[in-house]
Order: sequence, then structure tokens, then C-alpha cells
Amino acid sequence: MHRRIIATLAWVLASLAVASAALAGGWATIVPDEAVSPTAGQPTEIGFTVMQHGKTPTSSVTPSVVVANSATQALLMFPARQSGKTGHFVATITIPSAGAHTWAVTLPELIVEAKPVPFVVSADPAGAPSGPTVVDDTATGAVADLARLRSELTVMRIAIVGLAAALAGVGALALAMAFARRRPSPTVGDPVSDAI
Repeated sequence: MHRRIIATLAWVLASLAVASAALAGGWATIVPDEAVSPTAGQPTEIGFTVMQHGKTPTSSVTPSVVVANSATQALLMFPARQSGKTGHFVATITIPSAGAHTWAVTLPELIVEAKPVPFVVSADPAGAPSGPTVVDDTATGAVADLARLRSELTVMRIAIVGLAAALAGVGALALAMAFARRRPSPTVGDPVSDAI
């Protein structure tokens, strides 16, 4: 019976350790590749590297690139794919309108600590912009807010899973202790029942 209690307690502690580890390692920075100069309506690749804790490249994430139009504040999201070295990703984006935009990376697995990257989409192949070239802080804030919201939801999911595991462990421990306290009833022929 003591083995059950010890095993249950070990399971509870392991569950808490996993949940704590998941919450402790949950942030990354983004290192953009060279600046892009896309043309409206044409596919363009944006590259970046995900650095967990700002130091170690990691590919165990599923990033998306969120693009905000500075004039209209419209948001577009594009999935990114692993490309080249560990932690390096590329997203193929197509922006429908010329003008000032920003892009940022969101990660469902980690909190992203990076500012949105401004860029200008040109209307013609010569690269001349046909919209405002001043980046609107409102659109930049919208991209940052969306990225922060996705990261916070991820942390909340991890915390809920950890809490559920801890509660399940406590419940299992309580059941094990309840069974340990319960004594079997004496039966006929048992030395204890014969003495009564």
C-alpha cells in the first residue's frame, strides 16, 4: 500500500515539474532577415530566425507572420515554414495594396518579445511607393497586440493543463490514502475473526 502512495506522490510531483518547465521556457525573440521590398499583388518571402530565450535557435514552433496595413489597419496572417538552419523560417506573403505596412511573428507555443518590422509595399516593379511611407503606430500596435494575445493564450493553456494534471494527481493521492486506511473485514477461519 505504501508503494501506491509513493507512486502516486511521484506522479503528482512529475506532473508539477512538467507544467513548471513548460511555463518557465515560454518566450522567444525574432531576428529578421534582410529588409524586404515587396510589390503589391506579388508573392514575397519574409525570413526570420526564432531564438528561444533570445539565445538558442529553435525549430520546434509553428510561426505565422502577421502583416498590418498602416493606413487601413487591416491584418493579414501567413503561415511560415522551416527553411535552412535550425530556427530559420520563411513565410510567403502577398500584400494586395501599396503603402506602409508592418510585420510581426506570432508563435502559439512561446511568448514573442519583438517589435513589428516596418516595410513599404510598392505599386510598380520599379519600387516607387504609391501610398504613405510613414508607419502608423496604431497598426504597429495592432500587430503587437495580436502577437501578445496569442502568446498569452498559449501560456494560459499550458497553465490550465498543468493545473488539471496537479488536481488529478491530488485526487489520485487522496484515493490512494483512502484505500490505505480501509481495513478488510474479517472472514471465517481468519485468526483475527476467531479471536473475537
